[in-house]
Amino acid sequence: MYTILSARWGDEAHASVVIDTVESGSVVISARDTPEAWADYILWAINNPISNPPVRAAVIPMTISDRQFYQQIAVLGLITDAEALAAVKTGDIPATLQGLISALPADDQFAATMLLSGAVEFKRAHPLTVAFGAAMGWTSEQLDNLWVEASKL
Repeated sequence: MYTILSARWGDEAHASVVIDTVESGSVVISARDTPEAWADYILWAINNPISNPPVRAAVIPMTISDRQFYQQIAVLGLITDAEALAAVKTGDIPATLQGLISALPADDQFAATMLLSGAVEFKRAHPLTVAFGAAMGWTSEQLDNLWVEASKL
């Protein structure tokens, strides 16, 4: 048994805890340790939670499926549910996206049409993704969020 004075995260991944004890000074307990090693800490932590753990940044997926993309922009209200279904089923391009394609330089419109109607996945770093975000008036962070939320679907 340890008499625990304080505790703090031992690393950014929260895989270990540094515990300051009366008996042994600072002790590091990691995920590799036995349940017995964690028992005293758990009892102490119930009454003394570690405050302000760091917030982990969301991992931004580099690729999402066409279904995830179209479903998420439907969730956001940028296209209708019917347009999202048609885009995934038959490659029909929703009116909002067709308007974005029409605003592109003539030399880029065919490639954009082929991508939006035929791709089975969309890449976050693709130039058309950046153009889509710009046309929507979105920041890079908003595009990242679209990819993160779509990846959850």
